[in-house]
Amino acid sequence: MDEALKRVSHERLEAQIRLHRDANYTMIRNWAGQSTSEDLYNLCDEYGILVWDEFFQSGTEHDPTNKPLYLANVREKLLRFRNHPSIALWCGANEGTPKPLINEGNQQLIAELDPFRHYQENSSGGNKPKGHSCFSGGPYCWRPPQMYYKYRPEEAFKTESGSMSVPSLEAVKAMLPEYEIPLLRTIRVRLCRP
Repeated sequence: MDEALKRVSHERLEAQIRLHRDANYTMIRNWAGQSTSEDLYNLCDEYGILVWDEFFQSGTEHDPTNKPLYLANVREKLLRFRNHPSIALWCGANEGTPKPLINEGNQQLIAELDPFRHYQENSSGGNKPKGHSCFSGGPYCWRPPQMYYKYRPEEAFKTESGSMSVPSLEAVKAMLPEYEIPLLRTIRVRLCRP
């Protein structure tokens, strides 16, 4: 995901993509379409990293109120990025299939504008063949580093993996009003049980 204020530099993004490659990752998930940076796609093309590219719903409990505008945004995204070889698939939404009008609109737009790419309805298993393990889920907290190297066959294709995303103290201070900065001393890190 892009830095919260959309100020990620090309140099930092390049380092992040290069580190993913060096760690033998083959795919990065553009969660809920958060990154719209041309740099992301260019760097993934350059470093040979595939992109699982989602549209703009982080959950499907809140259906877009302006469906034509939503689908116009999907069309724009397809037209803007479809020529990048790094895009492995388009995904309709995070952890839930979009409502029929949106889902069918996504399918029609992909059939029209990028028919050779796969459409996955949602990140937690839509369109998965029987017996294949495609799902999302945590844990979303700090874990001992050795836990990242423990192979679990049931997680062979997990769409979410990693640690919590903690911004630097300087970044948090820059986002907070002065009077809330003393509250930072009360923040605790929640640990997962291995």
